[in-house]
Amino acid sequence: MRNLKYCQYFVDQVSNVEKLQKSELLPYISDLNNLMFIQLEGQFFKEAYETVDKMRALRKLKLVLNDDHILLRINERVVEFQLQWFLSSKNYPIALHYLEAKEELLKQLLRETANFRQIVIRYNMVAILISNGHFLDADQHLELILENPDIKKHSFIYSASLIL
Repeated sequence: MRNLKYCQYFVDQVSNVEKLQKSELLPYISDLNNLMFIQLEGQFFKEAYETVDKMRALRKLKLVLNDDHILLRINERVVEFQLQWFLSSKNYPIALHYLEAKEELLKQLLRETANFRQIVIRYNMVAILISNGHFLDADQHLELILENPDIKKHSFIYSASLIL
C-alpha cells in the first residue's frame, strides 16, 4: 500500500499533461506504468484501469503523435498492462478476443520492442492462449520465449516458462 501511495504522488503532481515537455514525458510515462502495475498487483482493478486510461490518453498528445519512439513505449506498456489485467481479473475469453483484435499491434511490438518486453508480452499471450485451450498457438510463443537470448537474465519468467 505504501508503494501505491508513493507512485500515486508522482502521477498526481502533474496537473496538466498537455504542457509536459519531452524531458518530463518519459518520467511521467514511467510513473504511470509503475502505478498501474502496483494497482493491478493489489487487485485494485478499477483504479488500475483508470490509470491505464491516462496512459492511453497520452497517445493523443501532439508531442507523442510526432514521436514514434514514445508512441511505441506507450503502446508496449498499454498492451503489457492490458494482457496482465485480463489474466489478473480472469477475463480469459475477452483476453483471447483482445489478442485477435490487436494482432497487428502485437506483431509490431514483438518486432520492435526490447527483448525483455517481448518476453513479457509473449508470456502473457501464452497464459491467455492456454487459459482458452489454444495449446498449439501457446506452444509456438513459448518456444520463441525460450529461444530469446535474454530469457535466462529474467529467471522468474524463465522458470515459469519452463513450467508451462
